[in-house]
Amino acid sequence: SKKGLTGPEAPLHAAERQRRFYETALANTPVMHYVFDLDHRFVYVSPVVEQVLGRPSADIVGKDAVALNYPDHVVQAQRRALERVIATGDTVVDDVVFPGSDGERIYRYQFQPVRADDGRIEAAAGSTIDITDDVRAQAALRQDGQRYRQIADAQPQIVWVRTAAGEVEYFNQRWYEYTGCTPTLDKGRSWASCLHPDDLPATLESWHRALHAGEAFETEYRLRDAQGRYRWFLARSVPVRDDAGQITRWFGSATDIEEVKKLQAHSARMAQLVEHSRDSIGMSGLDFTGLYLNPAGMALVGIDD
Repeated sequence: SKKGLTGPEAPLHAAERQRRFYETALANTPVMHYVFDLDHRFVYVSPVVEQVLGRPSADIVGKDAVALNYPDHVVQAQRRALERVIATGDTVVDDVVFPGSDGERIYRYQFQPVRADDGRIEAAAGSTIDITDDVRAQAALRQDGQRYRQIADAQPQIVWVRTAAGEVEYFNQRWYEYTGCTPTLDKGRSWASCLHPDDLPATLESWHRALHAGEAFETEYRLRDAQGRYRWFLARSVPVRDDAGQITRWFGSATDIEEVKKLQAHSARMAQLVEHSRDSIGMSGLDFTGLYLNPAGMALVGIDD
């Protein structure tokens, strides 16, 4: 068998190998990941960002939304969100419409602060996912009628409709295919019975709070499939109001995010392994500016934590 690298090359080899694994994993999820500096310029973008923008990372990093010719409404929304994150430390979640090669797409983004060891906010990390299909499915359902239920049945996401009081009155075909439930079962009970027992109390509490407040509902939970296996889903539900402002229906969807959750868990494990490794592991930029050095590396060169 081949011997591992030793000497000065070993930490660099390990860091490069880890970077390749991480970049490959990120490239195979639908989620865009990126990091901004305090001046709102990109300092990191995942491969999915390059694909969506149609530019290599070298043409994105170091630029802000204005330099990248984002539409003005996107520039303003991003600026407001980043200023809030940097000023308050809040996590900001919002939706934005962005033009694409196949027409306008709707994206949901989340920005959150990145803090230094002393608690200072030194950057803002973000993730974005395309929710166009979810929004289109919900918009179609709002117009009601059999034609739009057929559209909902064709969606890869689970889609449902609840009454103004919160009672489930409709699931699309995907629900029955995934859970193995039949239309004759009580819809409300079948929904609750398919949630992971550990996720059910918090989900019900969050849903009832949104129902009573008349506000949009969003959460993550595990759903059991027809074979008894659980997968993670991102669930959203929004109220539909009449001209008088009264809620008439709730429309919701659930998107499978199992692979995203696996990537997050893998990333956390990799970060923990690097942080507690006895080997010196570091990372530098193309100009050899140091970006990261784990505790073992810091100890080797005599740097205090």
